[in-house]
Amino acid sequence: MAIGWFSVHRQLLDSPGWLKEPFTRGQAWIDLIGLANHEPGYIRVRGNRINIKRGQVGWSIKALAKRWKWSRGKVARWFEELENMEHQIEQQKSVISSVVTITNYDKYQQMDSKTDSRRTADGQQTDTNNNGNKGNNGNKLHTGRVVFKKPTPEEVTAYAKAIDFNLDGSQFVDYYITNGWMVGRAKMKDWKAAVRTWKRRRATDVKNNGSSESSLFRTAGEPGGTFGEPDRQDKRITVGDD
Repeated sequence: MAIGWFSVHRQLLDSPGWLKEPFTRGQAWIDLIGLANHEPGYIRVRGNRINIKRGQVGWSIKALAKRWKWSRGKVARWFEELENMEHQIEQQKSVISSVVTITNYDKYQQMDSKTDSRRTADGQQTDTNNNGNKGNNGNKLHTGRVVFKKPTPEEVTAYAKAIDFNLDGSQFVDYYITNGWMVGRAKMKDWKAAVRTWKRRRATDVKNNGSSESSLFRTAGEPGGTFGEPDRQDKRITVGDD
C-alpha cells in the first residue's frame, strides 16, 4: 500500500484535459476532494444561506453529474456506496440543498491553509461561496467579495473547447470589452458562465432560425444585441449555472 501524499494544484480541476472526457471513479474522488472547502464558507440556494464547513462540498448531484459527464443516477449510486459501504462521505440532504462531507478530509489535505487554494463551486445550487481563497474561475475571493479577473482570448478558447463549443475567444473578449464587461445591466462576475450562455444561445438560434455561426456573432456585436446576456432562469443565481 502506498503511503504519504503528493500535492495537486487546483488549477488542474479547470484544465481542458481534466474536464474533456467522462470521469473515472478515481478521478471523480480526487475532483470531489479538490472541490471541497478548505475553510468554512457558505453558499446561497434560492436566497437561503447554507453554511459549508471545511471538508464539505456544496455542489448538487445535478451539477456534479454534468461536470463528470455521468447520469444523476450514477452519481447518487456512487455516493450511496461511498457513504454506506466505504464510509468515505456523509450526505446532508434537504428540500433546497445537498452537502457532502468528506469524512477524512484532513487526511488528504494537511497543507497549511495559507498556501491552499480551491475553486468555488459554480454548480447549480451555488451563487456565493465565502471560502476566502483564490481560484474561483479566475476570480479572487476576499471575505465574500468577488473581484472579477478578465480572461484572455486564449483562456476563453480553451474553456470553450473543453465544453465542446467552437468559439473564437478573441470575439468573446472583444465583445465584452466594447460593452464594459456588462451582462445585461450588471457587471460580469463569471466569464465561464457567460461562455456557457453563449453556447446555449447559439444552439437555440441555430435550431430555431438556422442561423450561421458568423451571423450569431454579428448579432452579438451590433448595438442593442443581447447575445451573451443571461436568460431569465440564469438571473436566479449570481455565479451562473447551466
